[in-house]
Amino acid sequence: MKYVSILALIFQVSAQEPIVEIKFDGNDKSQSIDIYISPSCLHCGHFLATELDNIIKAGQINITIKLLPTTAKDFFIMKLIQNETTNPKTYYKIYLNFIKRTIATINFINPNRKQLAKYKGSTKDPDMIKYQIIASDFGFSEQKIVNAFPDPKMEGEFEKFVINNYAKNAKVISKIIGSNKLDLPLIVKDGKAYRKLTKALKN
Repeated sequence: MKYVSILALIFQVSAQEPIVEIKFDGNDKSQSIDIYISPSCLHCGHFLATELDNIIKAGQINITIKLLPTTAKDFFIMKLIQNETTNPKTYYKIYLNFIKRTIATINFINPNRKQLAKYKGSTKDPDMIKYQIIASDFGFSEQKIVNAFPDPKMEGEFEKFVINNYAKNAKVISKIIGSNKLDLPLIVKDGKAYRKLTKALKN
């Protein structure tokens, strides 16, 4: 019976629609801000950890974090955490701690021969191996790391869903900023883009 329950839980997590946005409701329902980030972006992570998280904890306004993956390591991070939880708030907590660890350690990681042989890399995305090493140091098992590696052809159900979501969001953003070039993190409030969170909060 216990075995069946474990299988049911694994199926529930894997079958869950990919988490591509995380919503936080605030006391002031009239104010809403959308924050677009790339999961592996260290600048996005720093912004989230040092600025946005304080606003989220304050619970004053509605905030939606929208995940826009642009590299293989973005898909890896999203899949890694998605396989842990179906709860967006729990997803956020794991991601926040993971990206904090990444910011603090990535510049000191020099993959050795064993790690280079074990982890999957990419000639177009050399830091991919570093993110897998960080995931291992963070406590994810080798099997979980393997399971989170994105489909090389991006044809898996997870990858297709996330790519389609990216395309929809990119179209919205391009209309707002008048360009197809995404510079993340991007703050959007009432259809207007801001580079500084303080300015968005004042308007």
